[in-house]
Amino acid sequence: MVERHGRDANLLIGSVLVPEAAIPKVSMEDMKKSIRPGSVVVDINIDQGGYFKMLRPTSHADLVYTEHGVIHYCVNNINATMPYTLKLANIGWREAQQSDPRFVEGLDVHAGKVTYQSVAYAVGID
Repeated sequence: MVERHGRDANLLIGSVLVPEAAIPKVSMEDMKKSIRPGSVVVDINIDQGGYFKMLRPTSHADLVYTEHGVIHYCVNNINATMPYTLKLANIGWREAQQSDPRFVEGLDVHAGKVTYQSVAYAVGID
């Protein structure tokens, strides 16, 4: 099913948890040539060997790589961010910021403006 729908996706996220067992793997070889250029593939399980075959780990120092025009994000231990992701998905960014100051510190862009000085400096804007 992933192979069939992956061709039409703009974002494809591989994330599987099988307690005390190896995770199943999906071959990316055929999909790589059929996924639209500009699409993004994220492999949450890369530190466990990956959900998608044929992908390689990335790091916080080198976040992505591109093959066949498709952007790949495969940072090890990304599952550590899952509680934050779920909180954002469940209650939204405004309530998350009101309930947890770590979300305020993590807001880099808001309403089309860069809100974090280091990010603004890095990209050359005020």
